[in-house]
Amino acid sequence: MKFWEQLKQSISGNNNNQYVANTVNVYESLAKEEELEQGIVSSIFQYVIENCKKNQQTPKAMPEKVLKIKKKIGINFKTVEEKEEIIEFCRLASDKIALIEKAFSELDGDDQNDIHSYILGKYCKNKHKKISNIDNFYALCDDFIPIKQKGNPKVEHIAKSFVLFFFQDCTIFEKTQEEKCISTLQLKLDF
Repeated sequence: MKFWEQLKQSISGNNNNQYVANTVNVYESLAKEEELEQGIVSSIFQYVIENCKKNQQTPKAMPEKVLKIKKKIGINFKTVEEKEEIIEFCRLASDKIALIEKAFSELDGDDQNDIHSYILGKYCKNKHKKISNIDNFYALCDDFIPIKQKGNPKVEHIAKSFVLFFFQDCTIFEKTQEEKCISTLQLKLDF
């Protein structure tokens, strides 16, 4: 029997403990919510992995490096409105980005490389179309929402978080000078 069910049974006979019972229901609801979000993260990864296998010709990404996001936002987004928009998305997505980072780290190396390559290829394709970075950001977000999930706010939020994760790890968008130096050094060390 689950812990929550045992706890509910132990307090169900006591009317004075209604507050405790309500608290248990809230925690149970939060746990179910996290399970749902983990399922959405998994479905987005599965969707990307499936599409990676269809599009193997995309270029390989540079090794991931996380540096200061504010500088990167300043380089990639030109107007104050765009910068504030992305900063707000980062703020709202911080817990989802952590979920994505955890799920991504649990993938095997080939799947990680396939996903890096796939998102980099999508980003580069959009960039060559000469669309603005903010439009490229939204286009990438749309690309990572499974068709049947379009319009689902949770899925759309996690898709934005997915793109922001790869923005932060330097797979996509322009790099800061420090990130360029690290990438160049890493490339030299790989040879």
